Amino acid sequence: MKNTDLWKKICEFKLDDPDAEVKFSDKLCKEESWSKTLAILAISEYKKFIYLCLTQPNGASPSEDIDKVWHLHLTYTDNYWNEFCKKTLGTEVHHYPSKGGKGENIKHVKWYDETIIAYIEEFGEIPPESIWPLPKSFDLEKYLPQNSPFKRPVYDPIGTPFDLPFVNRTLLACGFSFAVLLFFTKNPYQLSGLEFLGFYAFLMVIGFVLAYCNKLFKELNTLNLVKQLHPLHFSAIFKGLETTMRMLTVNFVEKGYLRYNGEEFEHRFDKNEPLFYSIQAHENEKIGIKSVRLILLNHADYFIKLTRPIKEAIQSKGHYFLIFHFIIILMGVIRIIQGYGNKKPVGFLVVMVILYIPIAYFLNEFSINSKDSIKAAVEENASSFNLATVAGVFLFTNFYMLNDENGISTTFEPHYRETGRNTGDSGSSSACSSDGGGGGDGCGGGCGGCGGGD
Repeated sequence: MKNTDLWKKICEFKLDDPDAEVKFSDKLCKEESWSKTLAILAISEYKKFIYLCLTQPNGASPSEDIDKVWHLHLTYTDNYWNEFCKKTLGTEVHHYPSKGGKGENIKHVKWYDETIIAYIEEFGEIPPESIWPLPKSFDLEKYLPQNSPFKRPVYDPIGTPFDLPFVNRTLLACGFSFAVLLFFTKNPYQLSGLEFLGFYAFLMVIGFVLAYCNKLFKELNTLNLVKQLHPLHFSAIFKGLETTMRMLTVNFVEKGYLRYNGEEFEHRFDKNEPLFYSIQAHENEKIGIKSVRLILLNHADYFIKLTRPIKEAIQSKGHYFLIFHFIIILMGVIRIIQGYGNKKPVGFLVVMVILYIPIAYFLNEFSINSKDSIKAAVEENASSFNLATVAGVFLFTNFYMLNDENGISTTFEPHYRETGRNTGDSGSSSACSSDGGGGGDGCGGGCGGCGGGD
């Protein structure tokens, strides 16, 4: 961040007058039909926009939602021009509407794209798409810091169970045993009842071995991934949205950026770090649980989308042996139908088929909590990616005390996510400029050409 002092001033400025019966955010909710949490998030992003106006040589162009916040703020004339611009920013930030026309639209789309790039470079994170629609025409990741969790994860290709020598040897042994069995039995459906039960028991053993081989493949594959992925990506793949959001919360509480007082969170203005800026720009030092949740869920949701190809690849590679299990169950069902039609007892076989399904499932089921080596790798990665080690531990325990009396689960459980809306693929046709002197670099030289005339 170029100008931390300016950012601190902007963050500490309150658009909501504590003495007003109808506050700025209340009016914003009413005029735009927004939820209170969405309005608070939009105000936080508006403050980031103002910061960009004063630190970028050409100013900045807002998204449609940011422009709505800005328009409303401009109607509070004394608050905007005197309290905000003059006393807080030390400069005037003017709103220049577009003149309209194709040329102006092209100009503003380009300016909006430049604003998104500046946002990423300044704050080290991808803007929340519910507030800032993201350009699709170019790669945003190259503007992120090296170890940013917003970067698409790089990892070795995910193989198949057949890539493991142990699995190949086991499959060869199972295939050979099955071939020998069929050679001697010829047609298993011509066997006597007791003989078929022995035959089917052997098939079940083969199925159990295959299920366990698949589990070993998942374990080794996961251990390989955890050594390469950011812990937040690992959480998004194996734990999902809610745990990833809570992991971020644990990280900030453990670092001392957030403190929970039993009813709401308190945050600090003197800590600058990606993923924390939207909380820092909150209207008050005390921030409600739902607001913290919404802000961090926006980040967690981005990580979910970013890692979805990996999760789909893992899921597709983990079902290679399903056809074998299906054949084993089908063979048992056919024999049951045959026995029932011939009025033969089938009770033992029915029990065997029913038992096969949960046992095979149990042998195949894999949890990241089952391997200490995976836990150790996540905890080690946490520190290398600037996450609190305890955040890595939380991934496996789902337990963390926010203070002496309140656990993270009981704090977040009663609250539900409120989402924003996508507002399009480009910014609105208005932008900002300043008279200089407010943010170091200023934008006095080039802003006049964007909506304000040449």
